Amino acid sequence: MRKIITALLTICMLMTVASCALKKPTSAPKTTTITGVDMEKLQALYPEFFNLKGDPFKGVEVYVWQMSEDSYSCGLMMGTNRNKTEAEIMDLANKALTIDEAKAILDQCANKDEVFIIPVIQPISSYSYTIDEEYTKKVQNLFYGDTSVPESATTTFGTSVYVSNPNMEELFSTVCSADEALKAAKEKGIVVVEDATTCTSGKEDMEAFYATVSEGNAASILIAKYYGPLDRGHVSNEFYRQEKDNYPVLYFYLVEFDGKQFTTQVRESASEKIETDKTFTYLKHYTGDAPKTALIAKYEYYVLVDNKDVTWEDIERGMFSSQLGDQIEHCMICSDCK
Repeated sequence: MRKIITALLTICMLMTVASCALKKPTSAPKTTTITGVDMEKLQALYPEFFNLKGDPFKGVEVYVWQMSEDSYSCGLMMGTNRNKTEAEIMDLANKALTIDEAKAILDQCANKDEVFIIPVIQPISSYSYTIDEEYTKKVQNLFYGDTSVPESATTTFGTSVYVSNPNMEELFSTVCSADEALKAAKEKGIVVVEDATTCTSGKEDMEAFYATVSEGNAASILIAKYYGPLDRGHVSNEFYRQEKDNYPVLYFYLVEFDGKQFTTQVRESASEKIETDKTFTYLKHYTGDAPKTALIAKYEYYVLVDNKDVTWEDIERGMFSSQLGDQIEHCMICSDCK
């Protein structure tokens, strides 16, 4: 695959979960009786929180996401000793609550000694916001009020779990032709890069992923890189004869960041085999003017590297150098050239 990508690059020159565990030392969040709430509806959505006997296991986890400037939604889960999966958190969007509805359900929980207020980013929301300490306190206040968050509450900030697209895991595991994979990726809104140059789908997800990991928050994203049929007018006759039957081809790049390092898995859509499984330390965003001899005017690349100070010029110089050791280990996950 490196031979293919290198050849094409020669031609043309990538929720939040900042959880704030609010351990109630003396008083629970303010969940006084709320009027105008349909309790029958809430019991149908969250039957596990009604008629509880005693302490509700490890407390109650309240996941809160923002839909617009003044609109919030949330979902509830029982606290456990394990981390909830991304799929479980995203599924809460199917039974979203208003803040008042969540408070009404909390009223049903006997002896709720721990309530975990967890701001997240849900893929269903197009509203942009960053989860940090200030934002987390703002979300706490939705439940505790401006002055009622206990001073002695234990606050633990964890890493985010930003998932670029809820369909990414399914697509990454689907075996199909390049054209079928390209169609599915565009229909599902996955980041798509065609012919190593142009991002034709999901650019905003790539930007959101970069912003999330730049703040040290965990995130995952899927990129589909599609290479169409070879144009024999832009490659050597030898390369065309050797490789023409291998096109079109699409590679899925599954990139996951755990807060410390990036793991990248690459799979051709028509094969079950993982071709590449590597780790990197940094994600760099390179932009600039292309050389006058290039077929493009401006470049924009998202590249995984291990040296935070490496420039695109350093990488490019190593790619075309004949000297052993000049090559810089990297992985370009997304490009958008003009």
